[in-house]
Amino acid sequence: MSATPDGPESPRRPDPGRIPDPLDRALTWSGAAAVVVSFVAIVASTLLAPWFSWTGNALSELGAPGEPYAWLFNWGLILGGLLGSVFVCRVALESDSVVGWAGSALLLAATGSLAAVGAFPVGDPRHGPAAVAFFVFLTYGLVADGSARVLAGRPRTGLLVVWLGMANATAWLLWALVAAAGDAPGVAIPEFVGALAMAGWVYPATQRVRRSAAED
Repeated sequence: MSATPDGPESPRRPDPGRIPDPLDRALTWSGAAAVVVSFVAIVASTLLAPWFSWTGNALSELGAPGEPYAWLFNWGLILGGLLGSVFVCRVALESDSVVGWAGSALLLAATGSLAAVGAFPVGDPRHGPAAVAFFVFLTYGLVADGSARVLAGRPRTGLLVVWLGMANATAWLLWALVAAAGDAPGVAIPEFVGALAMAGWVYPATQRVRRSAAED
């Protein structure tokens, strides 16, 4: 407390628009939590299903009704998608351009679609559209978010995020080329590449939010 011409300075009041520190820390690390939950569910499910083949199956088959550990896979995606949605909303608060907000909106649609993939397992008519939406929104969301970073003067991180989006799209393009050349292989590998691309975005996004919180 310091003196002013009118007397002792009153204690500094917290900014009413600022997120309380404990809540902000939880929001900041929700992205990392989403990655851990999703990957533990996916990897554990593949290990618990002896019939599963990375080249012959889809990851979603691990959550098919009747599978003994379907709950693990499906709830992992649901929780991962919800945690990811929370994190994307926190990242959106740091956006200062239309391109950045568009990227956040697309990534929010992607994480919401990921949760829907778990909520509507294989066999449900809503499963296919949810799965396609996840990978489409993820690609365009990463490209938009990375572009916003480049325009904001952070070209290295921005280009990394853009190339993560391109990696997701390329994995599906290669799968389509192999499928066109003969028997269609399983989609587990391009699906997993997409999950890795999303995980790769979380790290720089978390660092950005942490730097912003430290500057406040």
